[in-house]
Amino acid sequence: MIDTGLDDLRLRSKELLLSIVRSAAERRLIAVDIAGEKLRLGLPVEDPSVEGDLWAAAIEEASKYGMDGRSAGRLTWILVRDALAAQGVVGGEAMYPPAVQEDDVVRLDVDLWEHLVEPGRVSPTSLEAAEAELAGALGVNAGSLVAFPSWKDAVTSVLRAVADGVGVFTYEPIHPWIISAIWSSGGRPYRIHREMSDCWRPLPPEFARRGWAILVENPDYVTGVVHGAGEMSELSAFSASSGMPIIHLGICGSLSLRDPEAPEGAVSIGGIGCALGSLDAGISWAIAPGLSDRLRRLRDALGALPRPVDVSSASAILGGSMGAARAAVSGRLEVLRSILSGRLDYCEPSSGPHIFASGHRSPAWRSGVAVARGVAFGDYPGEFRVNFMVDEDALRLGLGRLILSLSRI
Repeated sequence: MIDTGLDDLRLRSKELLLSIVRSAAERRLIAVDIAGEKLRLGLPVEDPSVEGDLWAAAIEEASKYGMDGRSAGRLTWILVRDALAAQGVVGGEAMYPPAVQEDDVVRLDVDLWEHLVEPGRVSPTSLEAAEAELAGALGVNAGSLVAFPSWKDAVTSVLRAVADGVGVFTYEPIHPWIISAIWSSGGRPYRIHREMSDCWRPLPPEFARRGWAILVENPDYVTGVVHGAGEMSELSAFSASSGMPIIHLGICGSLSLRDPEAPEGAVSIGGIGCALGSLDAGISWAIAPGLSDRLRRLRDALGALPRPVDVSSASAILGGSMGAARAAVSGRLEVLRSILSGRLDYCEPSSGPHIFASGHRSPAWRSGVAVARGVAFGDYPGEFRVNFMVDEDALRLGLGRLILSLSRI
């Protein structure tokens, strides 16, 4: 016997779905017309304030009909992303061409850090006990730390927990993978432009939306700049006043000359992956009081469980090998200062594995120690970064080539 009542409901549901698809297609055509009008008026295609108003209006409308706000936010960002794709702003899931991924940023520091990746612990232990060891090495509460097998796993889990259905402010230059990860988590990335002339200093966003998030790397993966306590305090105060939580990506913090503290209340992600020259290698962790249980459930659902012995080894590395590593970085920095001083305009961050210079991209590439490749570095073709974590002979040779090539321009 056929249940005609159920068939009627399914038919009505299908009609509503098709109506949504037709409305989305019509909205896409309007978005193209809007892009043309903005081009005629000399206006940028992306307008965060307008998109923010759309998001707020969708949330308000959803509340009238008992719809979950996050679901309304996800639907809004799907439509906004589709409109931006029609306007030529984004391609697919990411704001960068699909081929531009981690290979777009060349890391030259593996030789200096190889001794750090040797296993420091071989005795097996439970994951819970290993996480407690790691928390002790980092000086944080064991209950707030969640370990992951890679930095990417940690970032993916945190974004799914925090960024789903909301806008996320990021600071250029930023790695394309992070932009793609925000999209994949159901968030909408907004990029904040920075200038080398201010040594890539991050400033609070120009506008705020309660419930959105701020994502800041410290040090930056692409630039290597470490942001000082004053800058982090500014962001922390803005976060508290605007109701926008901070996702703090401290990927190389424990390997820097100075360990910056994450802003108070931030979800902080760290790892030893930069010691391996890769975003996707080495034990990582998320320190998230109040969110740790949810992160563990997400980690288990994603199958991102680290081996206890690897977590224990990371604890040993952080507890015993960092002094020598920092001394080696400090020595390379002195060499770099002596060679570049008076020859190039450069910006020296308070810490981190790079110095930034103004010049031309081609000779920077030919030198073998300077990196300024592709969109992963942001829209800054006139600047490049010099990595001072290569071995001393390669550093001197590369800088000599760099200075010689620049002098011929």
